[in-house]
Amino acid sequence: MSTKPLERILYVEDEPDWVVRDTNEAGYLDLGDTWEPVTEMLPLEDNLVVYKANSTYLLDYIGGQQLFRVRLISNTYGCTGPDAVAEYAGLHYLFSRDDLVVFDGRIFKSLLWGRMQSWF
Repeated sequence: MSTKPLERILYVEDEPDWVVRDTNEAGYLDLGDTWEPVTEMLPLEDNLVVYKANSTYLLDYIGGQQLFRVRLISNTYGCTGPDAVAEYAGLHYLFSRDDLVVFDGRIFKSLLWGRMQSWF
């Protein structure tokens, strides 16, 4: 059984063996504000969006010792699972727990509200 948290993201720059060295940008981030596994990750503009089942994080590359700024965007909207989000025209379209939504990097907008949302 693995002891690696399911909310941990590993990152590395041009290292095939994923070893953290003083000469590379490698390490990990724990997204422990919400205790659930990561379901999907997808770039959006210059950021990386990390989806969990009921939450969404935005990672901004800032360099230096910290490397990434992590922002919890939503603790209610997330992605139901792998392959449940797609990028089109600079937007993410995803299935959340009870809706189909579009995400522009700042806000979520329901595509079903007042139409078919009760089907979810």
